[in-house]
Parts: sequence; C-alpha cells; structure tokens
Amino acid sequence: MRRQGKLTPIELAQERTWDASKGWKTSRKWHGTHAAITGLAATIQAEQGRFVSMTVSPVDAGAATLTVSYDDLQDGDEPEAEASGEPEADQDTWTLQGNDYEKDIWSHPEIIALATNTKADYDWLRKNLPPIQKNGTWQDILDVWDTSFTWDDSTGTKEIFKMFRDGVEAYSVSQFVLRRSRSIKSAAQGTLAVDNVGKQFTLAQLQANEDVPATLKFALPADGAWVKRTPTVNYSGNKVSADVEYWHADTWHEILYPLYT
Repeated sequence: MRRQGKLTPIELAQERTWDASKGWKTSRKWHGTHAAITGLAATIQAEQGRFVSMTVSPVDAGAATLTVSYDDLQDGDEPEAEASGEPEADQDTWTLQGNDYEKDIWSHPEIIALATNTKADYDWLRKNLPPIQKNGTWQDILDVWDTSFTWDDSTGTKEIFKMFRDGVEAYSVSQFVLRRSRSIKSAAQGTLAVDNVGKQFTLAQLQANEDVPATLKFALPADGAWVKRTPTVNYSGNKVSADVEYWHADTWHEILYPLYT
C-alpha cells in the first residue's frame, strides 16, 4: 500500500465572528488523516485546553477535520491590562433597574430632621405615640396641643403627629440598581478587582473610579449615594463573565457603609 500527499494536517481559511455580548471569536480548521488530526487536537488541548473548544469531524477515506474555536482574533496581539490593572473586556453592558419599595416611616428624612433639629419634639413623639395609639386619644391631644405642651416646631411636629393618627406606617421610595456585566477572554492580561465592596460612592466617584460611562443613554440619580455590592465572576472555559451591582439610596449609614475616599 502506498500513500501519497502530505500527511501533516493542512490548515484551511480562518473564520472570524463578532458577538456583542462575547466579543471576537476565531474558528481555525485543519484537514488531514484521522491519526494526524487527533494528534494535533491532543497537542492543542495540552497547550491551550482551558482557552479553546474543539471538534473532530471524521470525513470519508480515513480523513478528518479539526475545528478549534478561540476567543480572540488570533492575530498575535493580546490586549494588555487596562490602566486600572483589570483585563480589557470584550464587551461591557450597563443596565439600570428601578423599583419601588416601602420604608418605615421613622426613617423618613423629615422625621430624621426632626430628631436632629428639634430633639425634644422627636423624643415626645417616640415616648407618647405608643400609649396614644393604644388608647386612641388623638383628638384629646390635638385639642390642647398649643396650650398644654411646649414645642420647638409646633407646626411641623403637629403635621407628623396627624400622619401617625391617620395610620401611616411606611412610605414609598425609588430604588435603583446599576449593573455592569463584562465578558473577558480567559487569556487576557490583568486581574479583576473586587475591592471597595460595601462602600458609598457619589455618581462622580462611580464615573471616575468604577468606569461608569459619563455618556450612558439613561439618567442616573445625581443625588444620594451608591453602594458597591459583592461581584460575581464565572469562568466558562474560554470566557470570563463578571457582574457587579451598585445600589442607590438617598442616604446610607456611614458606620455600616463607609464613604469611598
């Protein structure tokens, strides 16, 4: 039996595809004898198995085709890490989710201001509202409001008192969650940062230090603060996906969530 022709696998033309969520991919193909193709596949698997996916497809007459998918352009130009030290992402996706939720009425800014500016009025409400609610003596108190009590802010405290009389226990606030999803090559240089979790950021600080684009096509609340949540990182062979959220609120307790500096 005589064999003619080249036994070494022959590489065919490369195919390149772009996906908005996954970036560039290159598909390289080799054709040759089944033994030569399986040998080449074993070599590539040993060298780059973590970064590629492969398929060996048998063809007639003892031949086979090897298809290897790479998560880059295969142009020999691996992107360097960004100035921040993080790997360059193939794709960054930003989403803003908004929802409404209820908070205890005692956390309302007006009542917090009462506790700060007119402490005596606030203390009176805290001490006397429970028995008044229990006994239902709302009108009795209102009838002698200005004659039997001394107030630092009679009008404001009275309006808050009436609010409790009317059964208000909570109020609705808007909550925004800003989410960043990144798709990164496994072979990309750099290290994903997971620092500053649990810290408060102003919008300007997010833009300067967390790479939030200033040109986002949706508005972000300029007031209040954003707390960075714990990131999630997934490794899927030839891609790394990283997600992190920033939660917005008008105020956060600085003891629990320190200011970013």
